Amino acid sequence: MSRDRGRRYERLLADYLRRWWPSAECPPPSRPGSDIVGVPGTVWENKTAREFRPGEFVAQAKKHAGETGDIPVVIYWPVGSGEKSAASTLAIVPTEIMVRLLIEAGYAPGQAPAAPAGVVP
Repeated sequence: MSRDRGRRYERLLADYLRRWWPSAECPPPSRPGSDIVGVPGTVWENKTAREFRPGEFVAQAKKHAGETGDIPVVIYWPVGSGEKSAASTLAIVPTEIMVRLLIEAGYAPGQAPAAPAGVVP
């Protein structure tokens, strides 16, 4: 992957995320950590590598998330995914995180959705 291509796809991802998080942006390439900032509670790794190595990609995202509790998200642009298809990329998260998100969203059978912060059910 060329650095230029990687940066271009990071900007495409930030543009896509900005629909929901107006502050989403790409930090300078010299800044370590998340490839996208301005989306609270998440660490983003944007991958355009031709070789699919999800274990390595997730390990990198988890390393950047550290002990913060932030959700490590890998966005993978498969070969052939074009610049106009950010919505069609693959989001990869560890299963324990996916289960937590589903439970918190109320998709676990027999469980009520979690109350909003500061609201006592």
